[in-house]
Amino acid sequence: MAATPQFRRVPHNATLTFTNADGTNLQTLITANTGSDNLGMEVYSINVTNEDIVTAPFLLVKLWYSSGGNDVLICAFPIPPGAGINGSSASSLLDPEVMNNVPIDNNGNAFIPLEPGHSLKVSMGSAINPGDEVTIIAFGAEY
Repeated sequence: MAATPQFRRVPHNATLTFTNADGTNLQTLITANTGSDNLGMEVYSINVTNEDIVTAPFLLVKLWYSSGGNDVLICAFPIPPGAGINGSSASSLLDPEVMNNVPIDNNGNAFIPLEPGHSLKVSMGSAINPGDEVTIIAFGAEY
């Protein structure tokens, strides 16, 4: 345990948009900075919007943890058609109902800790329909 408490100090947010041309390729969403004063980061929110309102029943979004070239699948999330569009809620990739082994903070919120230089990556289970987009937004903070 740290001798002194570690608090979030620098916001670190990222967005990533997938189109049909991206296929199922793995893409980096967010990476914890490296440096002598950096202790890593905490990603406390990952939301997905899906412009495809036709594909049923769900679009599969895969979340990966990357540590120095090793990409490990954390979970695959079903995203409903139209999530986050026209007044509907975006889908959360940190939903404990879907990813049940995610750490929970003292306020009951899920988060993913990242060591300096480690990343979260995303891929699609199948290519998105032409003309549609899926956008992933991550909110975090460095220690």
